[in-house]
Amino acid sequence: VQSISTKNLLCNGFGACTKEDWQNTPNYEYDVGVKLYCTGSESCMWNTFNVGKMTSCDGYRSCYGNRINGGNSVTCSGYYSCNWAFISAQNNKFVLCSGRWSCINAIIRSTQDLRLYGQYAAQEARIVGVKLIRAYAGHSLYMAKIDSDNKPEMTVRLYIGGNTDAEIICRSASVCNVECKSNGCAQVSYKCETGATCNITPNGCKFDNSVSAINGIGCPTFSTADSFGVEALDLTQIK
Repeated sequence: VQSISTKNLLCNGFGACTKEDWQNTPNYEYDVGVKLYCTGSESCMWNTFNVGKMTSCDGYRSCYGNRINGGNSVTCSGYYSCNWAFISAQNNKFVLCSGRWSCINAIIRSTQDLRLYGQYAAQEARIVGVKLIRAYAGHSLYMAKIDSDNKPEMTVRLYIGGNTDAEIICRSASVCNVECKSNGCAQVSYKCETGATCNITPNGCKFDNSVSAINGIGCPTFSTADSFGVEALDLTQIK
């Protein structure tokens, strides 16, 4: 791995800070002390970035397939930005996926606050150990998997529909709060391990799945998570 260290990094040209051949090794590892700006189309792809404070992926397909470690915030505002990215940091205050189709198939770990404003943002993503997840846009969690990772508390707020086949998994040591607005929770699976505390809003949604909607607000489908099956295997593979 070849390392490059700098205080701030601006990657504003086409393909800037991107590996020429994504299958080729070694990778570049960038240590950015303060701010990383990936404004060029297809910039910052397929590399590792250790960032002190802020990462901004504004360009088309910027930050595609890369690894972002650390920093207070990561913003993925470009179309298809942060697709297949790995975003992980204990001190991240928030990750924002505001571009359409941003964060598709991404792995997002251990941030405090994940905000999804772009349509299809976080489609098929794996979201693990995130304290607060807010899905404002249509289809923003389509086929995504959300896992509390045994963190003390996780809150998921679903404001609008299209989150078909999304899974919310509440582990045994977690308190999970799922808040449904409009049809945001319709066709969403809410899986609770034995010992987990699973809360739901509106209160009229029933864990026996006898109620599909309350006053026009769709309810998720409840089930018991398999602690030793597919869900557990998926979690162990997300490092």
